[in-house]
Amino acid sequence: MSAAEPVVIELGTGWREPLPEPEPRRQRPVRLAVLGLAAALSAALGGAAPDTVPRELGRIALTTTTDSFQILGGQLVVQDGGRLSGHGLTGGAPIWSVPVPPAAGGANLLSPAPGTVLVSLQDATTGRPYTALVDTARGEPAWQAEALPVAAGWTGDVVVLQDGDGAGGFVVREVRTGRVRWSGQGLFTLDPDRATAGGPLSLWTLSGGRTLTEHDVRDGRVLRSRAVDLAGADPRHMLALGGELLIEYGVDEKARELRLDLGSLAPVAPGRLMARRLDCGAHWCVVSQDPTRADGLPMDVVDKATGAVRHRVEADAVVEIGRWGLLTGGTGPGPRGLPLSTLIETATGRVLADLSGWELLLDQPRPVEVLVRGRSAGPVQFARLTPTGLEVVAELPGRVGRCAFAQRVLACSVGDGLTLWRWDA
Repeated sequence: MSAAEPVVIELGTGWREPLPEPEPRRQRPVRLAVLGLAAALSAALGGAAPDTVPRELGRIALTTTTDSFQILGGQLVVQDGGRLSGHGLTGGAPIWSVPVPPAAGGANLLSPAPGTVLVSLQDATTGRPYTALVDTARGEPAWQAEALPVAAGWTGDVVVLQDGDGAGGFVVREVRTGRVRWSGQGLFTLDPDRATAGGPLSLWTLSGGRTLTEHDVRDGRVLRSRAVDLAGADPRHMLALGGELLIEYGVDEKARELRLDLGSLAPVAPGRLMARRLDCGAHWCVVSQDPTRADGLPMDVVDKATGAVRHRVEADAVVEIGRWGLLTGGTGPGPRGLPLSTLIETATGRVLADLSGWELLLDQPRPVEVLVRGRSAGPVQFARLTPTGLEVVAELPGRVGRCAFAQRVLACSVGDGLTLWRWDA
């Protein structure tokens, strides 16, 4: 293998982390996820009126203007002022409500385990971080902490939180009880590739700037350890990525980077490029560095059977990877989601549909189903991906804000509250 030949690390599905780019170094997220479609989406997007109008289920009055709501575990969970509430999807009736601090900039909501909601925010009054886990069956908090989660949902029965005291430490708690399993200080990073591949998830620590240790995230058990030589400089950042561990040390223009192979913990050979491979059905989608380019990340679509490169796209332009097609789009968020441009056939790169003007609704389960288009103050159209193409489902009146979709229910901010609709078709 030559020094410039990429080393490919197979990840399978579900990867969303960025790759380091050649100098000048910039981190840009490559928004990649798995979209399972039953057939190629080849229907053109017309402007015809929708055949089906969603049935309104109910409305929820709010005391503040909030974008902090999600459909989680069969409930619509809403953070409104100093309350976090769960509402039924059949009409919006309240099920439970607990006090939380008022959020500066909104709250993050997720369900790390069935029957739970994890809320994290920055207290608008004190400026302190706040995280709590709510048991939705009992309608009360199971635990809370002055810290913010850095990993939850994909870390098994634990959640990893960043210490809120500014010391750079971490705490690993049981999801349901909040019991502290273990904790540590200093630089740390998680290895998301291990979660994709299965097996125990690793958390890496760098203690004293000299000793690198791999732990089982569940209990802190030491798996491996080795000394590292940073030439007497202080470490600044650490990141597990693409089968490698990257440690940045030094200051300003003298900053340097140590790359270690996560398999052997040996230094990576100078000039070795990094590449990551994702499962795209009958093809591999390989995202890699290109030493001839100062910007951008190419993604090669490789035939699994022959190893031949079928075509190349810009990885930063790919919003979703599907079994039968790639959804491409812009880099910045639109009014309600991620702007789309085209649907292209995975095998050939042929454009199947022009998606200009449509956005991918962010808050929906995978595989994605709902697209949205419309100006912020005008009527809003919703469409769903089907085995035969893109079907315009409904047009809602103007001033519909952010929306979330799950279990055939669409929840949107409208005026001073939320409205729920159901698609029966």
